Amino acid sequence: MDKNDTPPELKTFPIGHIVAERYEVLGYLGHGGMGMVLKAKDLVLDNETVVLKILFPRLKSDQNTFARFRREVLLTRKLSHPNIVRIYDFGDAGNDTLFISMEFIEGESLRNSLDRFAPKGLPLKQVVSFLYQVAQGLSYAHSQGVIHRDIKPANILISRNFEVKISDFGVARSIESTERLTATDEAVGSPIYMAPEQLDSSAIDLRSDLYAFGIMAYELLMGSPPFYSDHWVMLVKMHMTHPIPQFASKANGIPFWMQDLVNKACAKDLEKRFQSAQDIIKFIAAHYNISSLNLEGMSALDSSADSSKRFSAAWTLPLLITLALLVLGLGGYFLFSQLPKLFGDI
Repeated sequence: MDKNDTPPELKTFPIGHIVAERYEVLGYLGHGGMGMVLKAKDLVLDNETVVLKILFPRLKSDQNTFARFRREVLLTRKLSHPNIVRIYDFGDAGNDTLFISMEFIEGESLRNSLDRFAPKGLPLKQVVSFLYQVAQGLSYAHSQGVIHRDIKPANILISRNFEVKISDFGVARSIESTERLTATDEAVGSPIYMAPEQLDSSAIDLRSDLYAFGIMAYELLMGSPPFYSDHWVMLVKMHMTHPIPQFASKANGIPFWMQDLVNKACAKDLEKRFQSAQDIIKFIAAHYNISSLNLEGMSALDSSADSSKRFSAAWTLPLLITLALLVLGLGGYFLFSQLPKLFGDI
């Protein structure tokens, strides 16, 4: 989502506007290709803060776009997992628009975290935690028959409670579905993270999500994706033929098992790839002490203000004790320095 270049439709949903006689608009969060995203208050459910995704009116008449938008609701509403953003409602927002209401996550996306840490990647412990939680969410979604088809840092949210939340199932589809929602069977997703079978419009399955997972894992560790080109043909060729660059080494502290994880997740041959997200979960657990992951204090979301508050809280008592001792020390020194004068006067 992009907060810049706000869409003209935003004027239709100003702060204070009531959507569907239920949601009070609190602010603008961003927009993407299908619509804009608003922060709102649910007046029916104890003023709970929610997110409203508004479908652009100019796209409502596009049957393919509408089908994807509707499918996002139908597929994701049945997903209930700590690592997946919850979908609540779907309806008419008025002004020839539709909306989805969903869980509001106080935090930011992995994209934002990476941008702040660029050009370096995130700390290993943090990456392992994030990847482990994403794999948990994917494993559940796949078990419910849902492929995401657009796993990338921008679609992974990190809450203030340090939980990973997979968002935006807008291009997801049922594993059992044979329908095509692009007029020319063109690829749907984000090319930088797309599996070879997605790029050539071959039949895809849950392993396409695992390929994107591997590309994202590389980016979280290194700060940039393994394959990038401004030219579509070159980018497709990289995904089709180029191996994942060697990135693990003793020098940078990235373990070689992480290289193995990315290589297997991103295997060109589907049969050589991880066969399920559960396999990735087991692989990570076999190479890393998952119980040692203390999510508190290792999130990239902490603002300087939050850090200052924690710093202040951590040091308040020791600082007060130090000041008290200093005052007592100075007081004692002053008292003893005045004793000769006092006794001399006597």
